[in-house]
Amino acid sequence: MLDILFLSVSNLQVSGVTFPTVNTTMLKVSWTAPNAFKSFIDYYGVEWKEDVNNVGLTIPQIANTFTTISPLTPGMRYFIYVKSVNTRTDSSNRVTEVSTEQSTSKLFVI
Repeated sequence: MLDILFLSVSNLQVSGVTFPTVNTTMLKVSWTAPNAFKSFIDYYGVEWKEDVNNVGLTIPQIANTFTTISPLTPGMRYFIYVKSVNTRTDSSNRVTEVSTEQSTSKLFVI
């Protein structure tokens, strides 16, 4: 077993962020935990925002490797950040994140 004190935060980074469902007001986002180190991840967090310079909204402490983000504005591009958190260190939480972007579907009025 690996000693948690010597675990590099980069070993906790998620990968494979995908959006299995995208519609006008909602995104389902999923990701892959690092196989060898997923037992060291205590929870995930997902943040989304319309502009990288703005403060976003967050879903904290997600136990699974997926979540739903809503309500969203139709046709907008969102920046999505998936964070993995390890709370079992002596000094502070170890956090790493991966980011991507995704647009919601446009709303068509007929």
